Amino acid sequence: MDNDMPFSLDGRVALVTGSSTGLGKAVAFGLARSGARVALNYYNNEERAAETFGEFQAEGFEGVMLRGDVSDESAVNALCGEVVEKLGEIDILVVNATPDQPQMPIEEFTWEHFQTMIDFFIKSPYLLTRAVLPHMKENRW
Repeated sequence: MDNDMPFSLDGRVALVTGSSTGLGKAVAFGLARSGARVALNYYNNEERAAETFGEFQAEGFEGVMLRGDVSDESAVNALCGEVVEKLGEIDILVVNATPDQPQMPIEEFTWEHFQTMIDFFIKSPYLLTRAVLPHMKENRW
């Protein structure tokens, strides 16, 4: 595979959450294009994830597509463990997963909706970082 990126990530492992579509997908493909082995992640749409991973493999990239709820501590630990088992220690973490964000007036949102936002935008980055940071620090990465 030719690397047309201005840098090389050969031998590195990346986890990109929320990478079955949009920005996360583009980041995952870019990291793979630079030589990284990439763990793509999705939670809800298995069909879209399979389609994205098919495109990923067709490009000749190395990686896995894994389902996991990044707002749940045990699911985050399981997800990171599976990445390590299948690809190796995680060197690069891209926190990109987001919940649905309906366009409506604030007074129509429920507390449950706000709790979901807190879980994705505050809890999730904390859990993911805590799970991968020890290896990153150990390797000065």
